[in-house]
Amino acid sequence: MIQMSAWRTAILTTLTWLVSATAVTAQDKPQVLDPPRYLEAATAEWQDCEGLPNCGFQLVRGDPIRSASHWLFRLGAGTAFPKHWHPTPENMVGISGTLTFHFETGETRALRPGDFLYYEAGMTHWGQCEPGADCVFYVFNDLPYAIHLIE
Repeated sequence: MIQMSAWRTAILTTLTWLVSATAVTAQDKPQVLDPPRYLEAATAEWQDCEGLPNCGFQLVRGDPIRSASHWLFRLGAGTAFPKHWHPTPENMVGISGTLTFHFETGETRALRPGDFLYYEAGMTHWGQCEPGADCVFYVFNDLPYAIHLIE
């Protein structure tokens, strides 16, 4: 009998939670100010990365000078990128190709399609897009974006 009572309590608690979780009014819904964004990587007009041949980017959303930002980057197959760091943590997801990263910690990581990579602000890194296919990857920066090259 005690076990049945525990089940009833659990079911009633769950039902109460479901009702309260779905019982919202129109005024509870946030106002949508930003339209959906869509970028087709295969047909995008890439902006050139200053000082790095075979590199292009698209700012998808945000203001990299003042706040968080979302980007798509493309590096040509075999293109290396120099040692540098950023004043913001970076979150990356691989879309195509294999992008090899070397870190000041001595670690090496390969970012492939579907892989996620995060590193802290100030982490020195460098690497290359491996031969065979262009590398396309998504980057989210939590804070304003900047790049600092290391000689």
